[in-house]
Amino acid sequence: MSRRNPRLLASSIAVVAAAGFVWYFWPAAPRSQPAPAPRTALHQPDQTPPKPTVSPSVAVAPNPATTGSLTAPKKETEPAIDSILRDTSLDNIGAARALGGLVQDSSLSLDARAEALAHMLNLSVNNETSLLLPLVQSRDLPDSLASTILSDALNGPLTWQADACLAVMARTTGKELRTQASEHLVFLTGEDHGDDINGWTLAVRNTRAKWDAAGQ
Repeated sequence: MSRRNPRLLASSIAVVAAAGFVWYFWPAAPRSQPAPAPRTALHQPDQTPPKPTVSPSVAVAPNPATTGSLTAPKKETEPAIDSILRDTSLDNIGAARALGGLVQDSSLSLDARAEALAHMLNLSVNNETSLLLPLVQSRDLPDSLASTILSDALNGPLTWQADACLAVMARTTGKELRTQASEHLVFLTGEDHGDDINGWTLAVRNTRAKWDAAGQ
């Protein structure tokens, strides 16, 4: 049996080892990667707010802030206060009577009637009983205007104060106004008859006689 050449065997082992080394460390060919799928845009919700719809069968009420008041305007003063005051054919009494017609006109606004009364008070000096007393006795005169006349009367002659208070006591409205009148009658006569209009009438008559005697 022949012996193998030891150099040949060693050479073969070296070749095999080198081939294994090369195979182990040689980089593998890159694998083909599949193309990425195209990205689709995310769905964006519609940001436009929906338009309000109004049913044709539903009536939309008008907005008073934009359309103004729907209430018909009050009747204007006829004749106007200015025209009465500028009418040279009227004396103070005539102008006061004309203004008194406006004061009693319930179709006018309360402001217009109050303005007419303010001018009337200035023109009725020394004629209060004949010009203003019918107003206080009228049922068409609001309590607020009757109060204006009474307050003005308390600065006038004593007889006019008493007449105005009696007229207020005869009214069926204005409890606070009647209380003011009765308290002033107590001051004028020194008597207290509460709500008794007949008792007050007699007390005022007796007191007026005293005033006349004293020249008041």
